[in-house]
Amino acid sequence: MEIIGTKPDFIAVNYYTRFLVRGLKKQEKILWEHIPVEERGNLYSSMGWEVYPEGLYNLLVRFKKEYAETPVYITENGFAFEDTISKDGTINDDYRIDFIRKHIEVCEKAIAEGVNLKGYFVWSLLDNFEWEMGWGQRFGLVYVDYKTLNRTIKKSGWWYRDLIVSQKGKQRLTKQGGVK
Repeated sequence: MEIIGTKPDFIAVNYYTRFLVRGLKKQEKILWEHIPVEERGNLYSSMGWEVYPEGLYNLLVRFKKEYAETPVYITENGFAFEDTISKDGTINDDYRIDFIRKHIEVCEKAIAEGVNLKGYFVWSLLDNFEWEMGWGQRFGLVYVDYKTLNRTIKKSGWWYRDLIVSQKGKQRLTKQGGVK
């Protein structure tokens, strides 16, 4: 009981989309209902999730306000889509690249505003079993043929590799706004 309410060692965030709700008052009880997201020209994943990077930014800024300097890690951030292999054997998933790029951009913005973001992990390296939707949803940077178990690196996998390599040795922002 002594540790309840103490400062956490870190905050882990799994972020895919926003989920809007509103409160309802019925028979002296406060309930909530999901607010369907109106079509706003945004991209939606094959799971029906709106691509909304600003929600991740808002969440990170809120954590800074509520938990000050507690380190934050984005432990899952990904996009499911019905990937297909083209005739030349490539998997062009530009929508996934755009998703990751936009989410990294809002992470950079949050860091510039003092959020103590320590890590970002894409979900997922490999296509895998998704607990709610089974084998039908592909989140991976690497395509897995479930019958043969052959693996093909998607365009997003090559892009992410190149992004990581391009960051090697670059200066990083510190919490104080300087570089190290």
